[in-house]
Amino acid sequence: MLFNRHFYFLILSVFFIGIIFWWQTPENAVSAMVKGDQSSNPYTVVGNYWKRMDYRQFDLALEMLSENAKNEHVYLEEILTANPFLSIQSVICDTELKQNEMIVKIIFGSAIDEKKQANYAFKLERIDGDWLISSIKPLF
Repeated sequence: MLFNRHFYFLILSVFFIGIIFWWQTPENAVSAMVKGDQSSNPYTVVGNYWKRMDYRQFDLALEMLSENAKNEHVYLEEILTANPFLSIQSVICDTELKQNEMIVKIIFGSAIDEKKQANYAFKLERIDGDWLISSIKPLF
């Protein structure tokens, strides 16, 4: 039993799994998986916001907003909740108007409905080292 290779493999596996749990606590691992690199620049913040909205992860998308932008978020949440087949087909971030401002073109659609385009002006600000969306305004 002492010289069995399977025994050594089992002992090493338990040892390395124990090191992983000792090194990385569960709350750190979960927060790293959820947050990812979403705060690295304004474009990734806006892209991740719409990805969370498309996946109906409204609570995670809400964490990317400051207090001023939450009113428009509630309206967008109602639109996406009302039609479960509605999905975001593409997100196009245009050139920035000023620093930390951009126009985003969203194409909504589903297999049943025709595609619709909506334009939004996003304003972002850096708070505590992370980029947060400070305002979302629809453009008509």
